[in-house]
Amino acid sequence: MKKILISFANEKYYPSLSLLEKTSIEIGRIDEFKKHTQSELKTTEFWDKNKYILMQSRGAGYWIWKPYLLLKAFEEMTNNDVVMYSDAGISVIDDLTPLFEIAYKKERVIFQIPGGHLNRTFTKMDCFNIMGCSENKYLDGIMVNGAISLWKKSDQNKIYLEEWLKWCRNPAVVTDLPSLTPNLTGFKDHRHDQSILSLMSIKYEWERFRDPTQWGVNEKSDNGNYGVLMNHHRGKLK
Repeated sequence: MKKILISFANEKYYPSLSLLEKTSIEIGRIDEFKKHTQSELKTTEFWDKNKYILMQSRGAGYWIWKPYLLLKAFEEMTNNDVVMYSDAGISVIDDLTPLFEIAYKKERVIFQIPGGHLNRTFTKMDCFNIMGCSENKYLDGIMVNGAISLWKKSDQNKIYLEEWLKWCRNPAVVTDLPSLTPNLTGFKDHRHDQSILSLMSIKYEWERFRDPTQWGVNEKSDNGNYGVLMNHHRGKLK
């Protein structure tokens, strides 16, 4: 199993991206780090086909490049290699091998977001409806954390990533365009790629794991036999 970590940044997050690269190699014991930039993305066909979304400032295009970059990583991987996606605003503070081993065994590692935030509070109604996920189990489900995930290369995971990307390319699903259907009572904000991944995790009954950053330290978990491995600083470097 080859352990690969990928991340993405625009100019604002270049210092964070460099720190993630350094710490993931020196502390996290990964085998390969692949960094991607917004400047690089602008030279691709993906940018040309999704320019309306990718030109939006929030998330450098609502984070729709996330499943795209994971699929690009799959193209260069062999079966059973594992790739971790991490936001640039994270650094590594311990060996990441336990997470890669779980992903190798379980196919993927999706982390539940700390704090029990509900989909109904952070997902616009059009996203629920267009994805065919308007039942209570989706509305009242807890969100997953889109900042970190791990995927073993397999045919099934490729299908999942392609579906994630499909929904991310739909402006009505992923962007902050007003929902044509009224949002639910208590709605605060849409979480874009993370909302999509959260609904998919319920649809396909993916096992969830404890957040490996400092924010998940107090979360109860029966399957998270690892400590705090990452620091989620969100780019606020001293």
